[in-house]
Amino acid sequence: MHVAVARRTAPSLLACAIAMTCVASADAQPIAQGVLEHEIVVGSHVDLTGPLAPWGKAVSNGLQLAIEEANRAGGVNGRTIRLIVKDDAYDPAQAASVVRQLVTQDRVFAILSPLGTQTVTASLHEVLSRGAETFDSIARKLRDERVDVVVLGVEPQETLALLRVARAMRWRPLFLCTSTCYAPEFATLGAADAEGLLAVGQVSIPYADDPKLRAWVKRYEVRFSAVPTLQALTAYRNARLFLSVLRQAGRMPTQASVANILETRGSWTDPELGGLPIEFTPKDHLGGHSGLLAQVRGGRWVALADNLVSPLP
Repeated sequence: MHVAVARRTAPSLLACAIAMTCVASADAQPIAQGVLEHEIVVGSHVDLTGPLAPWGKAVSNGLQLAIEEANRAGGVNGRTIRLIVKDDAYDPAQAASVVRQLVTQDRVFAILSPLGTQTVTASLHEVLSRGAETFDSIARKLRDERVDVVVLGVEPQETLALLRVARAMRWRPLFLCTSTCYAPEFATLGAADAEGLLAVGQVSIPYADDPKLRAWVKRYEVRFSAVPTLQALTAYRNARLFLSVLRQAGRMPTQASVANILETRGSWTDPELGGLPIEFTPKDHLGGHSGLLAQVRGGRWVALADNLVSPLP
């Protein structure tokens, strides 16, 4: 069996579950930054006005829903949680500025589930157009070399362009994409071109008929009058992990105590939603060490296997 790998530097989501703020003087304070008498202040920064605004809004919604539910249930250890979300407009310089504001002005205790990616250049559309023109020759070369599996590390738009060319020439190898393709919109927009495409991910797409997620999907739709996305569910789960750690940290949490719990408590799986475990260690802050394999079937992603584990370092 022959395998080909297509690779290109491309924008990607930074899967940051939780980014803790660093405060040098925390040890000297009787109460940690962001921990007030009756509330704990947390923040996030996402794209609300730029090209990833729909994803950014979904992340904001997911965080908001989890924190609202926690506050209605009495908060965490006698304190409510206040969330501050800043718009970074999908711009690295602005992201650095808003993080500085969150830490030094808003004095947040933690930054939850930030959404980031590399700057999209002004020539992006021209680059994609030129790339599309070469896909015909690329596909023919791979077909002539009898390649059976094509691993794609390119942007979703380029993936779709290659799939269209391959389908037009009736060449159907096994295409495997990274998590950049793993979104319901890709399966829907790709239509017949995307049928059979494989991709990896870490969180199940929140379809309304999923037995494990339908109750959460309904709550989200009622609260925001919108269809929940993968990004919203990821942010919601990240917030619930943080809240569970905060409860464990007790009445006087510090950044150091929360970080220590995260690094030593072992793996965590959402008790309501299930899904893949999240685990941190003192030497590894990646969080996710397993994934799921899904395939486009009939215009939607269908999970084929989950908990594909990579060992901790």
